[in-house]
Amino acid sequence: FDECESPDFTDNIYRKIMLVKSQEIPGLGESGWEFLPDTLNYGRVRATLNQFPLDCSMKTPFPQVGAPEESMVHAQTEDMDRTSSDSINEPNIAILDHSWTGTGNDNRYDPGFLMPAIFAALESYARGVMSLEIKQHVSDNWNNENSSPEIGRLCGYVQRLIEKGALSLTIATLCSTCEDLRKVAISSLGIFQLALNSDEAREVKGWRDRPQLGLLVNSIHRGLVMRRQMLLSLENEAKIPKMTPLATIFLARSALILSKPGDPLFVATNRYFLKVGAAHGAFPDFNRLPAFIPLFCSTSDESDQSQKDRTWALSVLKDSFVDPSCYRLVSACHAPELMLTALEHSSESEQGLILDVLHQLFLFGGQAASVHLVDRLGLLSLLRILVSKSKFYGAPTSLKQSLCAVADIAIERATQFVSADSKKQLANEIRLLLQPLVQVFLSTERVSTANDKFADRFCKTLSKIVQLLSSLSPLQVHFSPNGLSISVTLDFLTTCPAHHKSAMVEATLDVSLVRENNASIVDLVSMYLSNINGSNAAKTLLRFHAIAQNYHWDFGGKLLELLLQCSSIGLRFSREQWLDCLEVLMKKRDEANPSSLSTIANTILEQARK
Repeated sequence: FDECESPDFTDNIYRKIMLVKSQEIPGLGESGWEFLPDTLNYGRVRATLNQFPLDCSMKTPFPQVGAPEESMVHAQTEDMDRTSSDSINEPNIAILDHSWTGTGNDNRYDPGFLMPAIFAALESYARGVMSLEIKQHVSDNWNNENSSPEIGRLCGYVQRLIEKGALSLTIATLCSTCEDLRKVAISSLGIFQLALNSDEAREVKGWRDRPQLGLLVNSIHRGLVMRRQMLLSLENEAKIPKMTPLATIFLARSALILSKPGDPLFVATNRYFLKVGAAHGAFPDFNRLPAFIPLFCSTSDESDQSQKDRTWALSVLKDSFVDPSCYRLVSACHAPELMLTALEHSSESEQGLILDVLHQLFLFGGQAASVHLVDRLGLLSLLRILVSKSKFYGAPTSLKQSLCAVADIAIERATQFVSADSKKQLANEIRLLLQPLVQVFLSTERVSTANDKFADRFCKTLSKIVQLLSSLSPLQVHFSPNGLSISVTLDFLTTCPAHHKSAMVEATLDVSLVRENNASIVDLVSMYLSNINGSNAAKTLLRFHAIAQNYHWDFGGKLLELLLQCSSIGLRFSREQWLDCLEVLMKKRDEANPSSLSTIANTILEQARK
């Protein structure tokens, strides 16, 4: 299965195996599910946790209590029986509404299919241990002590599933929007807890992580009970509470860590759950961001350990923030303020991770995240300060790409939600950010494929930012202290990829310039006019007119020559603007030293005005 390139294909094979086995072995007993732990891919489980598909739903209804023949497996089989043999050849899994935004291929599992399979497997091993009531209400039986071969086989099977990440996937499913899928997850957790707390499991010498995993599952159980009682006291009909992804992904990732005692984060994670166990044992953070403050503000004696703690806190936040409702919980503990404060002084690896988290907040946080980060916390100003430092120019290309991605989405979201009174201020902040962004581009040596990709990404980002800026401030101030330097603009247009040059020349026509009286202006105007065409003629000549009005006649002769060279396009597509440019140049001509070029231009102007 690991050799299969398509995850959909792998999931389809799972379905075929279940169909075949359900026909050969009615009820799919223990032997029928022996294949499942060996088939699970630990890497795909981690990929699923990296961006859990909240909207994934189960294809079959949850089985009714007291009907053994209608177990989850049978319901799954009946569902497949209703499909034709042709449809089985197609990947019959749920479409993941949360499209994959990570790097590489989407290797996530489909919880809507895999979780019923995990539950059916666990239930087949637990039949001889408990009654079928475990499927719906297990709180009275979770600490049940049984000394039988069945419990021993169950413990062995559970241990194999946990090693492949099945427990983590089960915990993560508690945040699913599908209530039936959450029922399956809670029922599966009941069987996991039964096995972890049994005497037989305690006697397994090689199961070193069992006490920590039992502590974690017990805390989830007690937290769920408290949460359910609170909902019932509020007369809420939701008996299967939906948990925030911030909590469930943290718990799922913690289960992966606790199952490997050699993990660098094992000590910090174990310490957290030991504290939970000492305080009545109920997981306390179902409605807040778990453990972020102690991990991100870690003060371990070992600096390397502190960095690992901060990295884990940031990576969990990035992976678990997949819903707009999460932002209220994130902002409640002042996590955005802490990250922005640490951004400037962190290592390059932490800076990249913080930028990735900020991108995730904008991507899924909605209007609340945009308004809070841009308007209240001044994110654009902080980005400008960060990229204005000379040491950032030598940063890795990947860090610069993360910066461009954050600037891109931050400006896009801020433009969508900006109020009428704040448009001018936002436009000024964007203009201030453009100059250091271009400097970052110029500081990147384009000698590798990765850097070429960065150049393409940057040019697209700049073009998009300029378009958004134009929507905020259609009447451009052509010269401003906050504009782009003429020499920097010229360097950028000279070094940008050839296939982006025309678009970048047009993009910079909307950007204010710093008034500089140097010869670079002639080269910049030459580049503008060499790219003039019917679609951008009016905008190009408008920029030319502003430059001609603001510069001395020292460059007038050269500007006049350039303008006359594009007379055919100018007179054809933007006649009045071209004539206005010619007229302002003629007004600045040197009366004492008229040139033949001036005479020609004057004649053209007189004839055109007639």
